[in-house]
Amino acid sequence: MDSHVSLPIATILRFSVDNHIFYEFAVHSLGKLLVVSRNRK
Repeated sequence: MDSHVSLPIATILRFSVDNHIFYEFAVHSLGKLLVVSRNRK
């Protein structure tokens, strides 16, 4: 019972962590692009 329940939870946790890392990376990249485009003006 425990292993059957903990497997989906572990998968959801891993997915949310991967999503968080991707989100942080996307926000960081967007911030860099904004700074570069602002410096070009």
